[in-house]
Amino acid sequence: MQSYFEQRSPRLDTSLPSVRHVQELIRNRTMVSVLMSGGQELEGTIKWQDNHFLALRQDTILPLCMGEQESVEYAIRGTYFDGIDLIPATSLLFSAEFALPGRLRLSEGSTRKT
Repeated sequence: MQSYFEQRSPRLDTSLPSVRHVQELIRNRTMVSVLMSGGQELEGTIKWQDNHFLALRQDTILPLCMGEQESVEYAIRGTYFDGIDLIPATSLLFSAEFALPGRLRLSEGSTRKT
């Protein structure tokens, strides 16, 4: 008898239209918005899917605003139009107007002479 952790999930049924649609979103690196059962909304691109999970990459400018990234290069997405690139955003960026000045104040405070 197999334990709970040894049970194998059935294979992902790629004949289902919803599964094929998610696979197309992954292939095209399309930004998606996922509404969680608790009401939280997550935005990003889907990295992979299986029978039970979607792995969501939140490649927005938020890590730069929070000081987790040094450059915005990671988030730049090309478009169909020459010379126009986009940086994805998220509704969580509404708080960036508070985080950025605080981060600037902290960095200036460490170098400011009194």
